[in-house]
Amino acid sequence: MESNNDDYEVKPFTGEEEAKFKKIYTADMQYSRVGRPGYVLLSSWVDHSEDVRTMPLRPDDVFVVAFPRSGTTWTQDLVWLVANDLDFVKAKSIPLTERYAFLEDFLFLPATRMAAANDPEKIKIIDTAMRPAPEVLASTP
Repeated sequence: MESNNDDYEVKPFTGEEEAKFKKIYTADMQYSRVGRPGYVLLSSWVDHSEDVRTMPLRPDDVFVVAFPRSGTTWTQDLVWLVANDLDFVKAKSIPLTERYAFLEDFLFLPATRMAAANDPEKIKIIDTAMRPAPEVLASTP
């Protein structure tokens, strides 16, 4: 997939955008718009985005990619169980947050990655999209 610099262009919020956003989200954080669609991301995430975009992928990486509220936690648990020979006892003894990190967590935590369950030669992507709202799909490039 080819990309150009417009895909990663970062624009800080204008004063008006920031005022509108702070009416809804009261946390004291800085936000930026990224790319042609103008995705809203935390400015701290933007600071590390190049590291994420260019991070080396390994054959044993597993990604669960999902819309919010579409079964992400459930899917993470199932993927972990499959990759660990359905070891339910071990799964109960280790919190899911320790067994499965979010992509952005790799910047702040020691490297722990899931092993692919059945084909270590390919990067595994499990895409969960269980009836996402039509407006979410319409706004997705």
